Amino acid sequence: MQKVEIEYFDNKLASLFPLLVQLYMRMNVHLDSFEFTVANAANLHALRKATIVVWKQKVSHDLVRPTSYIRHDMKGEEVLSYGGPNAGVVSLKAEEWQPYIRVMPHAEFPSGSSCFCRVFADTVVSLTGSDNVTELIGGPLVDIRNAGSSNVEQGLPRENVTLSYNSWSEIVQRCGDTRLEGGMHYTASVPAGEEVCMDIGTIFVDAFKKLEAGEVPDYYMTDFSDMYVPSDGPRCPNSNGSDFPVTETAEETSLATGCSDDDSDDHDLGTILAAIFGSLLCLSLIFILYLYKSFSAKLIEKSMLGNDIDGNKSNLNASVGTLTEF
Repeated sequence: MQKVEIEYFDNKLASLFPLLVQLYMRMNVHLDSFEFTVANAANLHALRKATIVVWKQKVSHDLVRPTSYIRHDMKGEEVLSYGGPNAGVVSLKAEEWQPYIRVMPHAEFPSGSSCFCRVFADTVVSLTGSDNVTELIGGPLVDIRNAGSSNVEQGLPRENVTLSYNSWSEIVQRCGDTRLEGGMHYTASVPAGEEVCMDIGTIFVDAFKKLEAGEVPDYYMTDFSDMYVPSDGPRCPNSNGSDFPVTETAEETSLATGCSDDDSDDHDLGTILAAIFGSLLCLSLIFILYLYKSFSAKLIEKSMLGNDIDGNKSNLNASVGTLTEF
C-alpha cells in the first residue's frame, strides 16, 4: 500500500484532480456546470499562488535532499533500506542509497507536495462546506490502482489495490506521509509545507465568491508579505530586518535570486476572470483521466446506485493483503 500511494500522490494531476471530479460527480454536479468550473478554477489559481509562495521559501532555505546527505555525509556506513526495484529491504552502503522514486532537482525545505495538497484540500472544503466526504456522498472517495501498474517496480502491485479516503484531511495526511516514506524529504519539511501555504485555498474561494456576487474580492487588499513563513528553518532577512517576504514580485524571475525587497503584487481582476474561462480547457483532460480509470468508475457507479462502500471496508482492505510493504 505504501509504494502504491507514494507513486499515486507524486502525480497530483492524476490523483487530486480525479478525486475532485469524482466528488462532484457523486454529488450529482455536472462537470460542465458553473459550480464545478468555479471549483476547478479556484484550485488552479490557488495552486499557482502556492507554487510562488513555496518556491520563494525553497530558495530562501536552500536545503539539500536526503539523497545528498546520506550519500555524502554518511559515505562508508552500512544502512538498512530499500534496495531498488523488486529488491525489498537490504543492507547497503550509504553511497548506494536511493529513494523509492526520483527526487526533483530543487531545494528540500519546505515540501512543495504537502503545500499543494493542503491548498487543494482547503479549497475543496471551503467550497463544499465539509471535510468529511462521507457526509457529502455517502461513502469514501476511492481509486483502484491496477495490478502491474507501478512505474518503479515492474509487475507490482501483484493485485488491484483500492485506495479509500473518508476525508480531505486524510488525503492531506497521506500526501505528506508519502514524501517521507519514499525518502524525498526530512520530517520537518512536511508540516512546514502545509504551514507555509495555510489559508491560500480559503482566500481564493472567498475571492471567487465575491466575484460571483459582483463584489471586489478581499484578496486584492490582502497583504501576503507576512503570512507565509514556516516556523522552523533559517531566515532570509529583509533590509528592514523582517522575515523573508513571500509576496509575488512583479518580475517572477526574481524567485531564483534569493532575498528580494520587492513586495509588489501584479494580480489584477482579469487574472481571476481569465482563470474561470481557462479552466474549461482543463476539463476535457480531467474527464478523460477519470474515464480512463474504468475500474474505479464502475465502483463509483455502484456506490451511486446505493451500494454502501463505507460498510464494506473489509472487502476493500482484502485487495491489498498481498502487496509487499517496505
